Amino acid sequence: MKNSENLRFFLGANSPDGFYSRYDSLIDRAGDNRVFIIKGSAGCGKSTFMRRVERRVLEHGGVAEEILCSSDPDSLDGVIFPELGVALVDGTAPHVVEPIYPGVVDRYVNLGDFWDPAGIETEKEHIVKLVDSLRDGYAVTYRLLHAAKQLSDEVYHIGLGAVDLEKLARRARGIASREIRKKGSGGIHRDRFLTGISNQGIQTLWGSVDAICDRVIGVEDEFGLSHFFLSPIATAARSADYACIFCYDPQYPASKLSHLLIPELRLGFVSFDKDEKVPLQLSRKVHLSSCIDREKRLQKQKKFRFCKRTRSEILSQAVDNLKATKQLHDELEKCYSPHMDFEGVNKRADALAEYILR
Repeated sequence: MKNSENLRFFLGANSPDGFYSRYDSLIDRAGDNRVFIIKGSAGCGKSTFMRRVERRVLEHGGVAEEILCSSDPDSLDGVIFPELGVALVDGTAPHVVEPIYPGVVDRYVNLGDFWDPAGIETEKEHIVKLVDSLRDGYAVTYRLLHAAKQLSDEVYHIGLGAVDLEKLARRARGIASREIRKKGSGGIHRDRFLTGISNQGIQTLWGSVDAICDRVIGVEDEFGLSHFFLSPIATAARSADYACIFCYDPQYPASKLSHLLIPELRLGFVSFDKDEKVPLQLSRKVHLSSCIDREKRLQKQKKFRFCKRTRSEILSQAVDNLKATKQLHDELEKCYSPHMDFEGVNKRADALAEYILR
């Protein structure tokens, strides 16, 4: 990687159907790999704990992949040390993570050990009210995202009714045949989200693409059809034994690829809307509009513009709602943090770092 500090992804998505987790793809729980599942409340320092361990490992020359919180990218939900076969992960809701191989691969780190229970008890009424408000706030967000997806579906079907899918697939296979000529060395495929819908807007972690890839092929896509282009390339890469990073669309987290990264080839494919600015040096750009029948598109142009404009407004409302829930979460943290022994938390982080590095 050109810059390991920029290697960041999401493993969860705020989606139209609620929080969608791909935390089962955190790390391969095989061989000598280890997973430390961190439990504790808001305000107990889970994110800070992981950053402290990460800093100690990086001081010894390690490499880290950060997993950011999909609602608040300033917060860390996990960190992976691929060279060490170690992952730390926030195992609390909504991305609940539980052991698969307890004790031998997966271990708990309970930051609740550093609570002052009597102090927290004095905050009970406020905590209950805030937790209930947070639950209601996220429910509103997910309803907004569901409404936005209905409009995305309309845009998609307008494109589907005008696209020449065979022409699109031929273009994809042609690029795959030129870019994927040799056999890869195998490895584990990873599922990730490069894009998230968060309190900071719809954010794509372009720095991770830049860190992994020397060459990036851009796919300009107005209709949400890029998965038809990326899927044949992904199939060719898998068939040639290249480990891939599959990055999904948070509006369609179970089905639609938005981006495809092939680290061994230092090659990436990223999709984006026509009006979106991509801060990457693209080696080439593929315009999916070249596979769209212009007359069929023009017949639906008014509806297309309405759907995109209205979707944008609804997504903006969802982002505003996530900002409001972040304020509630910050208030909840203030209920717990005064009753935490953070010196003890830091000592536990240092001890875990030493254990990982030995």
